[in-house]
Amino acid sequence: MLRDYFPVIWTNTSATGQVIVKRVSEESRKELEKATENRLLEYILGFTHVFRILVESKKPLLGHNMLTDLLFVHEKFHNPLPDKFNDFKKAIHTLFPQVVDTKNLSFKLKKELIEKGLPVTSTGLDQLYQNLCSDKGRFLVLHSPYIELSQIQCKYKDSHPLHEAAYDAYLCGYVFLRLAHFQAAKKISATVSSPLGFRTILDAVKPWMNKLNLIRANVPYINLAGPDPPSRRPRLLYVSAIGMSTLSASKLAEEFSIYSSVDVQLVDKRNALLAVSTYGGCKDIMRAFKDHKTLRVKHYNVFQHSRPVRYTLWGAIAVLGAACLWTLFGDQGKVR
Repeated sequence: MLRDYFPVIWTNTSATGQVIVKRVSEESRKELEKATENRLLEYILGFTHVFRILVESKKPLLGHNMLTDLLFVHEKFHNPLPDKFNDFKKAIHTLFPQVVDTKNLSFKLKKELIEKGLPVTSTGLDQLYQNLCSDKGRFLVLHSPYIELSQIQCKYKDSHPLHEAAYDAYLCGYVFLRLAHFQAAKKISATVSSPLGFRTILDAVKPWMNKLNLIRANVPYINLAGPDPPSRRPRLLYVSAIGMSTLSASKLAEEFSIYSSVDVQLVDKRNALLAVSTYGGCKDIMRAFKDHKTLRVKHYNVFQHSRPVRYTLWGAIAVLGAACLWTLFGDQGKVR
């Protein structure tokens, strides 16, 4: 208010809350106003500064199961999400040319890690970290990198605040270095005495670069730098209740989960769609429920099991039949 009424003064607030007033020239006043405006803009932009630095640097971007994170970043700090999925992929690849999803990387290396004696039972970020920071995990291969927390983050040595941004970033970076080094070290001789450089480690994961993990989808990952892979998932299964019983999604998931990882979607009270993660699990379910007393399990057929498709087909048949009858009897009427 004082600044508005008196153009030759400038006001500040001290640390103790006192208002300090000083006389300034017109030129100084403009400079102070500009500086205040810039500080306000800096405050409003917030994390956008970090986003812009990441984009400008073009350095590799790491994440764990990071598709949702990239969707959020695009929407909040770049532009509204485009209507077309391919446009989103192109935009993200332009912003971040090198993206590594440690979830996808861990899936690809899980079998080899187990063969090396590392008990990888889960590819969750915390479980991977616990495995890879163990004595066995740190010395799987030659010249394993030494990873140490900085002084300002030493609190993470004693506490493990999962889902805290800085801590999760540390876990993700740790897991990436261990997995990437494991992959790179497979190509070096036992006689090599020097540690591997970061460029060598990064080049080792190029086959998995720009490939984002997808959870329980038709394809295992999406490729930001090109076409997505073909589907390797088994066909959907269609589950129907026998008799007068009704279905429960939670009970179905519990019953089928002993054969494979599954997703259940109820169609109605007596029918459900079942997505199975593996072909082996799908075969086991079909075999186990072949003569089941309360459930009938079949491969999903869109023409047989989709009501909208069935109604459309019957409607088309009815229209076609009516048209044929009209043509037949209409023509007969004209002949007479």
